[in-house]
Amino acid sequence: MRSKILFLFCTYLFITGTVSAQSDTLKKDLFSWGIRAGVNAPFVDMRESQINGIKIEDPSSNSKMGILISLFSRINFNRHYLQLEAETYYMRYRMSPRPGTVITSEPNISINDITIGNKIYSLDIPLLYGYNFIKQSPYELSFFGGPKLKYLYKKKSEISVTEPYELIMDERIRPLTANFVLGLGTSISRFFIDFRYEFGITNLTRPTTYTFYKDGTNISEGSIYLKRGINLLSFSVGIIL
Repeated sequence: MRSKILFLFCTYLFITGTVSAQSDTLKKDLFSWGIRAGVNAPFVDMRESQINGIKIEDPSSNSKMGILISLFSRINFNRHYLQLEAETYYMRYRMSPRPGTVITSEPNISINDITIGNKIYSLDIPLLYGYNFIKQSPYELSFFGGPKLKYLYKKKSEISVTEPYELIMDERIRPLTANFVLGLGTSISRFFIDFRYEFGITNLTRPTTYTFYKDGTNISEGSIYLKRGINLLSFSVGIIL
């Protein structure tokens, strides 16, 4: 009798352990989360440039490397997955008018050395769909894409102009914009690398006003509109936990 009870007890432990292990494996296969960090390079997509309602040649621009940090959670369906992220970005870029651009005609001011620099901090929420076209443990290779909401929570503008002029401009940047992300990712075991390019869908700025001063005297004022989006190339490394 005791041997039968012991046999049944061992059988129960074996079945319970097997089911528990299968449940943990299923949970691991279905859900995962991780962290990634990397660098980014913004590209200004200039769509329209106006000064006092008059279209001008698009300004030249250049960018500097920024940084990003991201947390994500993932739901896996065989080779497919959905990934929700919360990430913060720091971006830097500068713009300046093309040589010979007339800023205003009363009086006629044409200044070649105007530079508008922006430092932008954003909180981004992308929702991505991915597909692993190579999934052979421990290697994976996938492509992914999806929409992203970008909230600009901090902005710093730096304006420089040729002496003896001074330019005052309060650039009005929209706090909420939408982007679309495309990328490739590769992983070995829990470690991965991904490359992304995102396209700015909505415009970043609103029309704003400017004032020119010379030796402390207001000599000209008007409106300026630089209709633009920010495209972003990024590279990051991370770990799936």
